[in-house]
Amino acid sequence: MDSFHLHTCPGPVHHISCQRGFGQQKTPAMSRSTLVLLLLFALTCAELSAALRLHSKQRCLCRSFNKAHLKNIQNWKVFHPSAFCDAFEIVGMLKNNRKQFCLDPSSRAWKTIMYAYRVSV
Repeated sequence: MDSFHLHTCPGPVHHISCQRGFGQQKTPAMSRSTLVLLLLFALTCAELSAALRLHSKQRCLCRSFNKAHLKNIQNWKVFHPSAFCDAFEIVGMLKNNRKQFCLDPSSRAWKTIMYAYRVSV
């Protein structure tokens, strides 16, 4: 009694199971150029969405600004524009109470510090 029969395809292949291999189904083939285009499209979409997400949500250090006279400022730090914030920011510390604050860009102290900073760089 022959319970197991091995399927072979001798000679020219005419039977459909011999053309694709026994038990395999034919899947549609996608060209390499189509795959490359789809991959480039997906990467472009991912980059654009990341750029728009960063641009729409600026994360600057300064949300409110204070004016101070230069003689009342103990020290300061200048922060360059970055991917998170597109503006120069100056964070200073007052001499009398050591409180940190963001210097107003329209103030004379801000302009003086930025002028000295740009000349020294």
